[in-house]
Amino acid sequence: MNYYYILKVKTLPEFEEILKAEFAQIGFDSFLDSETYFETSIPAENYEETSVQEIVHRYEHLTEVSYSTEKVKKENWNKLWETYYEPIRISDQCLIRADFHEVEEKFAYELIINPKMSFGTGHHETTSQMVTFELETDFQGKKVADLGCGTGVLSIMAKKLGAKEVKGCDIDQWAVENTEENAQINQTKVEVFKGTVKNFQNESDYDIVLANINLNVLLEEIPRYFDLLRPEGMLFLSGFYLKDFKQIQEKVAQNGGKFQERKVKRDWTAAKFIKVNA
Repeated sequence: MNYYYILKVKTLPEFEEILKAEFAQIGFDSFLDSETYFETSIPAENYEETSVQEIVHRYEHLTEVSYSTEKVKKENWNKLWETYYEPIRISDQCLIRADFHEVEEKFAYELIINPKMSFGTGHHETTSQMVTFELETDFQGKKVADLGCGTGVLSIMAKKLGAKEVKGCDIDQWAVENTEENAQINQTKVEVFKGTVKNFQNESDYDIVLANINLNVLLEEIPRYFDLLRPEGMLFLSGFYLKDFKQIQEKVAQNGGKFQERKVKRDWTAAKFIKVNA
């Protein structure tokens, strides 16, 4: 996996999030915003021009939309991130920054995240909302699974909040390596592997499961999430829009879960559920 395609999309502000969701569904991630367009990336072997064109054609009668692509080596992605990556401040409690940013000592928690090609730095609403949920949750001594770990933000936050054990996974080897590197930078220990929830074998004693992925994957995998959880375990989900919440809630209920709370920002939604069945 030596090359990535960088997709630059120019559209009206009210359509940006819709288009990001559409491109996320076909494998794009690492969304970056500028004043006039947004960028996203995908491994070169997964890029399909026809799929991109289909999405653009679907919306071009509703809004102004155009795009361009560039094929780059994965190593060059760091330079792009350093151009756009600003520190993230969450709930006045947590600072997420890269190692080239200045230290801000007023925050109780500081995460140093060098994102490379991976998704989930805290800039996107889904990640920041999940971190906010974490800050509101007692992780002390808990066993945690982070499914679709990306840069490792949620895993590292869980460890900083006192989790005794964190296991993460991602389908992208680059994300696995990035999580390992970021965990080391933050002096935390996270077990991470390439794969999905399906690769967890005979494990059913997790206190907390975190999954910030996308609607289709969540709907498919929710039953497996509940297999991982002990009774009264907590499930935090994000990566979907408010309009899709009903589908998520129904799927959770079918698998023995009960809705507790949700957060919504620019229609992106994160939700907390509890496993109530034995």
